[in-house]
Amino acid sequence: MGLKTFNTIGKPLSGRRNIVYSETIIDIPGIETTDLKPTDLIQKLEKEGVKDVAICGGSTIYTMFLKSGLVNKIYLTIEPVIFGSGIKLFNEPVEQKFKLIKSEQKGEAVFLEYEIW
Repeated sequence: MGLKTFNTIGKPLSGRRNIVYSETIIDIPGIETTDLKPTDLIQKLEKEGVKDVAICGGSTIYTMFLKSGLVNKIYLTIEPVIFGSGIKLFNEPVEQKFKLIKSEQKGEAVFLEYEIW
């Protein structure tokens, strides 16, 4: 995840390995930091036996990983709340086609699963 996302959450997400993109080490148990390029990070994790990675964060992290060609699925959650001017999904122009795999409504939220096409 990105540093801004981590700072918003403020603690490690339970039940998973937490790697935060940061130029400085975050001295909190359960947090690893990295400044590796996405391809280098994924190669490192694969060598460690990691099979699945979830990319959490903001537009900078999403842009880095999508542009690196490492993303094969995207999960979006739509909530019935508007605040401020919104949050960009990507921080620079990207072009990618997606195929809707699944949509599910839980309460007022809608969960969407897309596959890279």
